[in-house]
Amino acid sequence: MKTKTKMVTLMSAMLMIGMVIGFLGHGVFFREQSKRRALRMRSPDGFVQRFEEVIQPTDAQREKVNEILTQQYTRMMTHQDVFRQDMDIFRKRLDSVLTGEQKTRLHESMMKDRSRPFGKHPRRGAQSEPGGGPPPQEPQQF
Repeated sequence: MKTKTKMVTLMSAMLMIGMVIGFLGHGVFFREQSKRRALRMRSPDGFVQRFEEVIQPTDAQREKVNEILTQQYTRMMTHQDVFRQDMDIFRKRLDSVLTGEQKTRLHESMMKDRSRPFGKHPRRGAQSEPGGGPPPQEPQQF
């Protein structure tokens, strides 16, 4: 092979390897970043801090905004606990009726749904897109 051909082949191979490494590194970086953000939102301070960064309240607003955000976090965690308990009861009731194979399929399906990004459910189609689905409802007051 000529020297020029060898150089072109080597440079092409290096370019391809660099692209693959960049693609994989990019995916890992953003996956880790989204995990950190999700973990931060699970603590009361992280939840409040995240929304304050977005809202950027004035000094006059800060105390009231902080109070509202803290109340909302508490409310959301209460609902999450109730939902988790309800799902545990649902699974126990359903497991008493299903075969082993059906339980396995259900478990795999639920794990697959957990790994999907929020709002990207395949069976809901256009509802998960902005402007699709029913109009948003006002939250209920408890």
